[in-house]
Amino acid sequence: TPEIRDKVIAGNVNFESIDLSLATIDRVLRRQKMRMKQVYRVSFERNSVRHKDLRYEYVQRILQLDVMARPHEYLFLDETGFNLQKRRQRHWPKSHH
Repeated sequence: TPEIRDKVIAGNVNFESIDLSLATIDRVLRRQKMRMKQVYRVSFERNSVRHKDLRYEYVQRILQLDVMARPHEYLFLDETGFNLQKRRQRHWPKSHH
């Protein structure tokens, strides 16, 4: 984006006489295996003693269902990445591909 280009140029005096295009920045980021990822905060409450106990109790209930004579099917929903504030924040981590 133009904002990225402007920040790169403003943040480094070595670029004073260089004109960077978006294609150049994109090419360099891809060469460095950088990909756009969404950033979100993890609540410390998630690791409280209360939540750890609730997770333990949940696992115990699942294990009890497994030993019952009647077969069970489980459906797991992952809501850990759901952002209640609906703000998008992104960063450029290195890709592991």
